[in-house]
Amino acid sequence: KILGEVTKDAALLDGNERECLRPVAESAIEQRKSRGLDDEQVFHCIAWTHEKVLRYFLLCPEVVTFDVTSHTNKSGFHLLTFSCRTSVDKQVVFCRVWLPDQRRASFRYVFQEALPKILPKHVFVRVCFLICDGDAQQNLELQIAVKNLFPNGFVGGCCFHMFHNGWNRHVCTINWTNSKKPTWVAFVRRIHSWMYFWTRPGYCQTREEYEISKHLLIECLTSKHALKKN
Repeated sequence: KILGEVTKDAALLDGNERECLRPVAESAIEQRKSRGLDDEQVFHCIAWTHEKVLRYFLLCPEVVTFDVTSHTNKSGFHLLTFSCRTSVDKQVVFCRVWLPDQRRASFRYVFQEALPKILPKHVFVRVCFLICDGDAQQNLELQIAVKNLFPNGFVGGCCFHMFHNGWNRHVCTINWTNSKKPTWVAFVRRIHSWMYFWTRPGYCQTREEYEISKHLLIECLTSKHALKKN
């Protein structure tokens, strides 16, 4: 309803207000068109939690991970999940948000409107580390949220997304024959496993150890044995 009033009565708003609401209005128009809705219908987001899982966040809010799962339902909505890790090393999803898309306006609504209203504000100051999947639109709003909601936290990337997405983007795809493909897949897994050691506790704990490990990996990849085998 508000978006409909904005598009119809835009003259009532000043220039800054119209500019701020433009992405939201454009998103609403696209949603209506793609899902066959009339001018009075729009889905922006639905966020929810419940007492049992919220208790885990209140006890262990230091590290928060959030990720978006796309195209897993017939309506085409996106599911944004927030999770924390407990003292017994279990990952618990404490908040879920249905999103119509992954545009910046949707993430702005989540961080500026939804989270402050459904989660206790006094716990936000205890958040130290936020892990995201590296989405550009998501990251822009997260940087703003860190200043406003999580003053003691800083943002880090998910190693799975960094390694696999980086591999798919920067490493050329090779169409191996059936006899060579298992060898190539095993070789790639070995590289990924090596890089995971850089992010796991108890392995590379200093910058010097990381540099040594990276140098050994490069030496391994450029060795005659690896080049001949792969």
